Amino acid sequence: MEVSVEPIPEEVRKFLKEEYEDIKRKADDETEVRDALVEAGMDQDDADNIMDAYEENLFINDSRGIKNLREIKEYLVDAFHEFCDEGPLANEPVIGLMVRLHDASLHEDAIHRGPAQMIPATKDAMKRGFLNAQPRLIEPKQILRIDTPSSTMGDAMTEVSNRRGDVINMEEEGDSSIIRCKLPVEELFGFEAALKGATNGKGFFNLVEIIFDPLPMNLQEEKIMEIRERKGMKQEMPRVEE
Repeated sequence: MEVSVEPIPEEVRKFLKEEYEDIKRKADDETEVRDALVEAGMDQDDADNIMDAYEENLFINDSRGIKNLREIKEYLVDAFHEFCDEGPLANEPVIGLMVRLHDASLHEDAIHRGPAQMIPATKDAMKRGFLNAQPRLIEPKQILRIDTPSSTMGDAMTEVSNRRGDVINMEEEGDSSIIRCKLPVEELFGFEAALKGATNGKGFFNLVEIIFDPLPMNLQEEKIMEIRERKGMKQEMPRVEE
């Protein structure tokens, strides 16, 4: 089984998350769904050759003339779903992937083209493609609006930066400052008390939105190992050679 894995364009991923299922449910035929994907930024040839869309991931048939492909398509899609539900880094779900099927060598005897053979072989190929694609771990972040007196704005921003936060923008309204920032969810423990302390009790924040962002590369391996340890998995980073 020969497959490759690459990121889905961000606008297409958002479309899959927010609009795809609704359009698919209302569409009279597949052409409407394909046209909507192309309008969202997907390549026309890719849209014409989708084997499956699942949890913000796409499975594309880039192959030419694989004998008996129709017979095994269901097994390939099942393998795709299992792969997306438990990625190889730490058995965590994966999103934003475009898996391309390029070629496959199938046994002439149909008894050797069943789910017990096809699903593991397909998942193995997908895992190799995934690891070769330099995957990134993503983490939930909250976009916050912080209101604080202008005199303590710098201290509020320090609290944000101390927790791996990023300031998105800043505004002044009279003697007050409004800071929009994003903070990793796991860094928010104790943030409200710290903000109050830094702003003499006058600063407060409100949740605007929850997003997902890539974890910094210098923290990725450490976080993956934490997850693998919690799940009782082997304490080694997965490798293509395995």
